Amino acid sequence: MKYIIAKPAKALQGIVKHYIIIESLEDSEHFWFLPNGGNYIVFNQGIKATARSLKENGTDFSIPGSFSVSKKSNEIHWVDIDSPDTLSHITQPIIVAALMPTGFYRLFHKEAYHLREGYRPLEHYMATKEIDFTPLYTIDGTEQQLDFIDQQLIQMKKNGKPIKKEFIQILQTIEKSHKNLQVMELLKKFGYS
Repeated sequence: MKYIIAKPAKALQGIVKHYIIIESLEDSEHFWFLPNGGNYIVFNQGIKATARSLKENGTDFSIPGSFSVSKKSNEIHWVDIDSPDTLSHITQPIIVAALMPTGFYRLFHKEAYHLREGYRPLEHYMATKEIDFTPLYTIDGTEQQLDFIDQQLIQMKKNGKPIKKEFIQILQTIEKSHKNLQVMELLKKFGYS
C-alpha cells in the first residue's frame, strides 16, 4: 500500500485533522484504520470493503464503494477489501478526510450518534444540494482534487449555523486535551458551575 498525508486548508483547522491519500493498494488486501476519536469521510472510487473490529464482541461494518462517512470509534479496525481483483480498475486515489472529534458536527450540523450503526453514504448528511462531491473524479491531479474537497468542505462549514465563541473555546479545549475530561471540570473552567 502506498499513501501520503496532506494538510487541509487553513479554514478547516479544527475540523479536518489531515487527509490520507491512498495512492495504491497493490499487494494490500487489508490494512488498519486507527481511531482518532473522530469520523472519516471516505472519497472512494468503487472499492467495497469491510471494517472489522478487533474486539471479541465488536461489530463489522461494510464500507460503501462511493463517498461515505465512517462511524465514530475509539476502536482499531482491520479493513478487508471485499473483491481484491477489482483494484486494477481503480484509476484514482482513495482520499480519506480524518475529522477532528467535533468535525462531523461542525460540517454537517448534525449529531453523529446514528453513525454507531456503521458507514453511511455521504449524501444522507448533505445539508444543501449546493454541495456536490460527484465531480471529484473528473478532476485531474491529486492536488487539484484536494483543493476541490477543501472548497466543498469550507462551503459546508459556511452554510451552517454560526457556533458561539464560547462553544468553540470548549471544543478546542477538548481537542487539545490528552486526557479524559469531566463535564464538571469543563463547566468550572468556563465559569458555568
